[in-house]
Amino acid sequence: MKLIRQINLMEQLDQLIRLKATGNLEELAQKLNLSVSTVKRQIEIMKALGAPVYYNYSSHRYEYRFNVNFVYGFSYKEENIKKKKIKFRTKETQILENKS
Repeated sequence: MKLIRQINLMEQLDQLIRLKATGNLEELAQKLNLSVSTVKRQIEIMKALGAPVYYNYSSHRYEYRFNVNFVYGFSYKEENIKKKKIKFRTKETQILENKS
């Protein structure tokens, strides 16, 4: 469960960074209802995983140095999706077979 929480937190951080809505570290921690040290640690983990995230002192927010995509999960080849008629529900991360 801890891994899933960390991944969910990374998704939230990624979204806030993309929206340019992080603010400074204290504001970001408050938005996420977490401690400053937890948020700082999570940002360091993102950096270790290759996220080009940095703090922009002139705009007082976290940003990406260039466009990236945070992707977690499994991907399927298009041919397999068509063959098996699979539908995806991303929030629940369930795969449902099309009954038609």
